[in-house]
Amino acid sequence: MKGIDLRALLETEVLRGVLAPFGHGLWTAIAGGVLLSFRTPNGRFRLAAPVIGTYLGVAVLHSLWDSMHGIAIWLVARVTDTGLNRALFAQGYIPAPTDEQKHLFTVFSIGGMVVITLVAPAWLRSLARSARNAGADGRQATRIHTP
Repeated sequence: MKGIDLRALLETEVLRGVLAPFGHGLWTAIAGGVLLSFRTPNGRFRLAAPVIGTYLGVAVLHSLWDSMHGIAIWLVARVTDTGLNRALFAQGYIPAPTDEQKHLFTVFSIGGMVVITLVAPAWLRSLARSARNAGADGRQATRIHTP
């Protein structure tokens, strides 16, 4: 039978729903925090290397998150050495997968999303530690004065 496996679809959507606040929401907070930290006293934003680096980092995490299904299929094909044709990846599934391939797909797909999700809190902690150290060294961030 071809088509969507409803159980697998629901499991994936529930997992994404649980992990989303620690992914998308936190990525947005990180990007916003870095952008606001480079705001000048006159209210303009300064385009600096950390702002660009943060934007690129968030874009990479988001791309990996969205591509995890395809990455998991590719990893399963590589690990099980099935010699699958690249054209099959456009279809988004492995035709007639073995039980081992199904298990590996689940492990790679869910494991990948969890790893990507764990990067955001680690990144945020690193930024907080850097900001705390900068404040302790007397190099306080520019304060924004609002009218």
